[in-house]
Amino acid sequence: MRLGLIERKRTRGAGEPTAARVSSAARWLTPYMNDQLAAGVLWWEVARRTAREL
Repeated sequence: MRLGLIERKRTRGAGEPTAARVSSAARWLTPYMNDQLAAGVLWWEVARRTAREL
């Protein structure tokens, strides 16, 4: 019983820095991803208009 509680606490403690690291990486990458998405949409619009004119 007690060993299980210690194991659970240790795994939860080990999971926290990873989650913090992932959220930090997500916070840094989100603007970049939004820029990539905007560039993709812009490229798609240009390609669609070019195809319509051809």
